[in-house]
Amino acid sequence: MSSKDWKKLANQTRESLKRSDEWVIKNYSDLPDEVKDVLAAGKNALMDEIDLCERYAKWDAEKAK
Repeated sequence: MSSKDWKKLANQTRESLKRSDEWVIKNYSDLPDEVKDVLAAGKNALMDEIDLCERYAKWDAEKAK
């Protein structure tokens, strides 16, 4: 994948996280604790994916120079 592709994937993941956060904020008080734990773990995983994509984008950009 190119640096541009990695950046696009990071942005798509960021948008997914944003939509998820909006849903969670609206429904958080109605959720059982187990679901809240899973949502927190999922959010952390998405944030890690964004970080990884951005690192690959940077690495690919440097490699292309």
